Amino acid sequence: MGEARITAGSPKSSADRIHRIPPPARWDKPFGDPDSLGVEKLALISANKPFSLLDEGQFRSGLAMQDILKFDGRITHHKPGDVITHIGDYGTSCFLLLTGQCRILLSPIDRAAIENKKRKITGVLDAIRQHLKNNACPESRDTAGYGKQNSVNTRESHGRVIHVLRNIEEIVGQNNTKVMGPGAFFGEISALTRAPRSAMIFAATEIELYELRWQGLRDLRKFSTKFRSWVDKLLSGRSMLPLLAENPVLKLLPENQLAEIARQSSFEQFGDTYWYRALGKLEELPDESGDEIHIIKKDAYLDGVLLIRGGFARVLETYGGGERTVAYLTQNQMFGLDGVIAHVNDPDRPLISPFSLKAIGYVDLIRIPTHLVVSHIVPALVTGGWIKDEQRLREIAPTFNDRGELDQSLMEDLLDKRVVNGTATMLIDLNRCVGCDECVRACAVAHDNNPRFIRHGLQHGNLQFANACMHCRDNVCIVDCPTGAIVRNSGEQVITIDDSACIGCGSCAQSCPYDNIRMVEIRDRRGRTIINEQTGQAVRKASKCDLCINQLGGPACQRACPHDALVRIDTADREALVRWLNR
Repeated sequence: MGEARITAGSPKSSADRIHRIPPPARWDKPFGDPDSLGVEKLALISANKPFSLLDEGQFRSGLAMQDILKFDGRITHHKPGDVITHIGDYGTSCFLLLTGQCRILLSPIDRAAIENKKRKITGVLDAIRQHLKNNACPESRDTAGYGKQNSVNTRESHGRVIHVLRNIEEIVGQNNTKVMGPGAFFGEISALTRAPRSAMIFAATEIELYELRWQGLRDLRKFSTKFRSWVDKLLSGRSMLPLLAENPVLKLLPENQLAEIARQSSFEQFGDTYWYRALGKLEELPDESGDEIHIIKKDAYLDGVLLIRGGFARVLETYGGGERTVAYLTQNQMFGLDGVIAHVNDPDRPLISPFSLKAIGYVDLIRIPTHLVVSHIVPALVTGGWIKDEQRLREIAPTFNDRGELDQSLMEDLLDKRVVNGTATMLIDLNRCVGCDECVRACAVAHDNNPRFIRHGLQHGNLQFANACMHCRDNVCIVDCPTGAIVRNSGEQVITIDDSACIGCGSCAQSCPYDNIRMVEIRDRRGRTIINEQTGQAVRKASKCDLCINQLGGPACQRACPHDALVRIDTADREALVRWLNR
């Protein structure tokens, strides 16, 4: 249902249906220019930790340490003011500063201070030309670039949007910054945890960087115990303060109090980081998957307030003979704050949790000791007027279902089926949808006659969560990709697939629990099936929604719906969801 093509070519003979190409390989499309990473450059990299801890003898045949460093890494050069990482952006690589100086910006900055070199967006005339040139054959590709290594991969070729600070001296003079020199290693937090960047880092002078993408970092950690231990210790030791500083409540605190909280708080993880592997496809699950574990139980002593830094958690209250969900928490939200506030207001009230908290799949959190919440955070809430502002408190520490505004069974389904993970979930109101398939046709027009979603999927009453990429917060599809073909764009935070780097392994499709990535057999521009010349099998590529990232006006599916039956929405944003449901 809903997957009709506009037209489809029909080759006349078996000879016309075959187009052979070499089999895709792990490093067909390296991260940069491998030739630029010669003996001298590799020696410079290997002289600095953590790379100096690597032992080539620990790596297996076919995945040599030198090859990982050369093909999964790249050398980049930056001018003063170039932003290397920006707070809130997603990234899947880490960096080693080889020459020059960078600065970490320790205080917030308005993005108006940044010049954004935007990606090219398809204009009206370009869209008309694109429509007229759309190929009649399904899943056609230009294979000219397949299997060829690019001599230079520019930042633009990898979807990298470079931001430039306009007035470095003024920014440094007015903000708290820290200088980093050659040998500085950074970016591992986002690369390893699938979390947004926690700090802005920019070039203070002309610099040379070695950038290692996630796949290389993963393999180096896998084969080298010393490398893994050093990186993990660094990750734990320095990620606390930036993560705390992102929270809207903790931003109210003076630096000395925030530093004290960072020193005494602890990281904790519940559940399995690779939850999606054991889960399988969500459409096949019963209403309750049974894999959730308690973080804290009702009436347990509140020895700290829990700050969610990754994943999702379910807040439950006792109801009848069991429990029911009253709220769900995601990044930067707190659990237990209301209980501590109630105890501060009434010291005779027991310092216990009135609710239970469960990890949905997995949860990374920071436990802030209760005595610091009482001495630092509660006074800041009083001074900032948060205590009397119920709406603001609900945003950071929700412990109830917005007074019943969201249907209870719908909220349970959002969590049971992990749909709350989506930042751009395709939600269809079946009471309004007439099955005209205008959304599918619009998607096909925007993607060379190949729709990137199916008008089918999980259903709750009159609501359908269609099989279109949700561009998840916890983007599990990226984790197992061996080539870096599937990435989250750092500017728009959209997950896209580089078709020329995809080797058709299917790891992303297998990892996606929502069944929103399909493996398709591809053809050339003449409609001939493309065959792997080594195996004789049809070449397959991963295909999914890219949220029309290059299209004027955004997602074509939503714009094309004539009955306002379709929306792309962040399902964790309960207020936006309620507004759309009640429109």
